Amino acid sequence: MRRPRRAACRPGPQGPQEYLSAASVPRGPTRRCLTLSGNPDPDGDGLAPVHLGAEPGLGPIAIVLKLFVALVVLFLAVLTCVDVTGRYFFNHPVSGASELTEFGMGLLIFGGLPLVTARREHVSIDLLDIIVGVKAKGLQTVVMLITSIAGLGLMCWRLWLKGDAMARYSDTSIFLGVPLAPFAWFMSVMAGVAVLALVVQIVLRLGGRNA
Repeated sequence: MRRPRRAACRPGPQGPQEYLSAASVPRGPTRRCLTLSGNPDPDGDGLAPVHLGAEPGLGPIAIVLKLFVALVVLFLAVLTCVDVTGRYFFNHPVSGASELTEFGMGLLIFGGLPLVTARREHVSIDLLDIIVGVKAKGLQTVVMLITSIAGLGLMCWRLWLKGDAMARYSDTSIFLGVPLAPFAWFMSVMAGVAVLALVVQIVLRLGGRNA
């Protein structure tokens, strides 16, 4: 009985490789395994994800954001554990836990927005893939990136104005009295960083090379 041949793989550019069966991998010198982070070209348009750490001057941003998001997740986990334990075992929940959770979720979502945008890991619908041909795939990607820049740019602008309005009226949370303006400004800045990642993708796309 002939044993199945194991596919040989080269390490991917983003980390450890994932082995695939020999039947699912095309033969030839260009064969390469998918990385654990996903398909290097998820859309099949020749435009790979733009990782923040891959571009000069943006590496520290990715490192800081990853560390920040990890700390926020840790904070939310500890807060939930302490609040539930205090509520059901000591009849003394954490004061303002709901507001702290809301703040943490806002920081978590917008803190991870530039990373998700740079890796092109937003939820997408491929309804037009059947209609659009292979040659128009690149144009479709560029149009999508420009539309995303417009949407995130509008979000960045409006959040900054909202933060200014909150600061002008000294808006605070109801229970803890935490100023709300810094959170709006933070969200605005993170949306701006996401716009920067999209601009890099378009520049690299128009330059004819992958990110």
